[in-house]
Amino acid sequence: MDPQQRLVLELAWEALENAGIVAATLRGSRTAVFVGTLRDDYAALLYQHGARSVTQHTMTGVNRGVIANRVSYHLGLRGPSLTVDSAQSSSLVAVHLACESLRTGESDAAIVAGVNLNILAEAAVAGERFGGLSPTAPRTPSTPAPTASCAARAAAPSSSSRCPGPSRTATTSSA
Repeated sequence: MDPQQRLVLELAWEALENAGIVAATLRGSRTAVFVGTLRDDYAALLYQHGARSVTQHTMTGVNRGVIANRVSYHLGLRGPSLTVDSAQSSSLVAVHLACESLRTGESDAAIVAGVNLNILAEAAVAGERFGGLSPTAPRTPSTPAPTASCAARAAAPSSSSRCPGPSRTATTSSA
């Protein structure tokens, strides 16, 4: 299972606990789940190993479109369930969709989350080349700045080494 699915399951449960809502009371309710996401690095890693890595669980385990559905299924929710990928605005669009669903009466409650795990170094290189990473972001000793040789290694499809830096960070949010 893609770690993004596990993370959103955990954060949704935690959000319900923080709100004082017992998850079992939502079973069968018109509770919506909207999740914003962007990447599917885990699927890319899995498919690097060829057909032998594909099982009966692969389709639902690595498809990022299933992230919201995983939460809905686990909690027994009957409201809209949608994973949104609108690039950098995915989480904001998920919040908008939840608000609209509540406003129109389509759902009685909503769980909204955003998840983006940067697992592959290539994703960080792509973000850097696009200009989407801060050139002045604070760094800790465990996350040194990527070097040119690191970027070159990460860009090579056959590279098994991983570079330090942004590719090893995870950012999540839940609402």
